[in-house]
Amino acid sequence: MVSERIAILLIGGSGTRFGGKTPKQLFPILGKPLFCYALETLNRSSSVDAIYLVVKEGTLGDVKESAQAYEKIQGYILGGGSREDSVDNAISFLEKEGASGNALVLIQDGDRPNLTERMIEENFQKASVCGAAVTAMPCSDSVFCSEDGETVSRYLNRNEIYQAQTPQTFRFSLLKKALRSATGATDDASRALLFGAKPAIVRGESQNYKINTEEDMERFRKEVSS
Repeated sequence: MVSERIAILLIGGSGTRFGGKTPKQLFPILGKPLFCYALETLNRSSSVDAIYLVVKEGTLGDVKESAQAYEKIQGYILGGGSREDSVDNAISFLEKEGASGNALVLIQDGDRPNLTERMIEENFQKASVCGAAVTAMPCSDSVFCSEDGETVSRYLNRNEIYQAQTPQTFRFSLLKKALRSATGATDDASRALLFGAKPAIVRGESQNYKINTEEDMERFRKEVSS
């Protein structure tokens, strides 16, 4: 029987913006791959019962070697061609393993290394009540829409705008239905919203940034070196 509080760590991206063949999640930072920073926090959290890693084809050996010390890891899942496909593969795997519909599934990007135990705990707490939770930051900048990409069409009320982060957490029964009913969304919470769920908001942090560029990687390297 699969555990009731499950963490899915997505490390299947290609990281092609960095050049070369090494996925950015496997880039070494002070002697360990980038994904291990989030993995350490998940493994340390008392809120997490089990961890599953979604990996890119051809990287399983390297991932296993780096992750062998983390005792909460229960399995490795082959990722898909996109983030959406990788999450779908993880859900199908958990379903085959007999995960309960009442289980809570937390999904975390492997390239967000500054995950905190507070975020994990609050995600599980709010998802247990609302069925879904998303970590997010209020937008501090003015935001506008452009219909043609060249001129301003209208400004949006920034008091209503949030920037989504991970982790994002869902009751498994809701997640299965949402992912199969709503496709083409940008993240898991938006698919749940399209399905009709109303995810609760967990306060994010500016430090919970995603490593998208070489500048981001260097920023994180300096932070952990200081």
